[in-house]
Amino acid sequence: GESLTLSPLHQDINLGMLSRFPNDLKETLSLDVVDDEESMRSLDWELYFQDRDATLLLSETRSVNVQDKRYARAIIEELIKGPSLPDMGLYRAISADIRVLDIIRQESFVLEKKDELRIYFSEEFKSVLRKSFEEQKTVIGTLVFSLLSLNNLDRLEIFFKNGERFEQFSLNISSELITEFKKVHF
Repeated sequence: GESLTLSPLHQDINLGMLSRFPNDLKETLSLDVVDDEESMRSLDWELYFQDRDATLLLSETRSVNVQDKRYARAIIEELIKGPSLPDMGLYRAISADIRVLDIIRQESFVLEKKDELRIYFSEEFKSVLRKSFEEQKTVIGTLVFSLLSLNNLDRLEIFFKNGERFEQFSLNISSELITEFKKVHF
């Protein structure tokens, strides 16, 4: 794997080591196991968690059960569950009390433009706002790198419930940042 940094301009901020599994969603779909009766798929996916100091991202590949082609939801719910093997140096970045309320994939119909993924978290996601900037980047990093292999994704926006409305989390991942991540990742 290669060292992961926030951007080429921020080489001094090391987020972790990256490996490459699977290549993309198309390759993943060719490897997964399908149960047609219940529209359930089980596939191996590379999930990213933080280290003890919340400064690096480390990966764990494990089986993820996907219901009704809701890949993003299944991946995020696995991140919330945390690492499967205790005492391996991997730690949950997203608190177990945070829930995914909705995920909307806005498909682009423009040839050059890619899709946008909007994730809506429960009010407990506000706890991320109380973390340091570095810890916030680690939380976002776990989402970005765990979702990075989903096809045609250009933008990731994160919202959390605040009373009766949703607020947008300020560290949004745009196509430029994902492109920089992909350059390091691949």
